[in-house]
Amino acid sequence: MLDNYEHFLFYREVKCLIADYDNCRHLPTKNELHNQIVLLTKVLKNE
Repeated sequence: MLDNYEHFLFYREVKCLIADYDNCRHLPTKNELHNQIVLLTKVLKNE
């Protein structure tokens, strides 16, 4: 179970990944960013 600070860190990381995803033009990197966003979002939803 995540405490409030860990939850905040995950949320901030997702926001940064989404910003990077929007600016990325290299497809393999964009796919990896998408995978990380999905994984972190699942972790946040399960808490």
